[in-house]
Amino acid sequence: MATKRGSVIFVEDLAVNGKFSVIASVDRSKNPPVLSVNGVIETATRLPDKFARLAGGRVVVLDVLIDSESAGSEDDVIVYAFTARSYEILERRQS
Repeated sequence: MATKRGSVIFVEDLAVNGKFSVIASVDRSKNPPVLSVNGVIETATRLPDKFARLAGGRVVVLDVLIDSESAGSEDDVIVYAFTARSYEILERRQS
């Protein structure tokens, strides 16, 4: 798993090379419905167990808690699985 060169994400205000993806789902069997926010971060940088803000591209994720990390013997990239309280997709910038 390699990170695309030049990909930058922000953990709090710290810029690190890496990328992330997030999946949000709603459990409508609960009343009121419950939002779950989960995702993965790929970076060579060691990350803290929790942080307030993760941002990159059009996505901002808030109140991130690292649930697991995965590293291979032949790979520099660490893959972190996380849960979060909320997320926001920003408007696309006009060219």
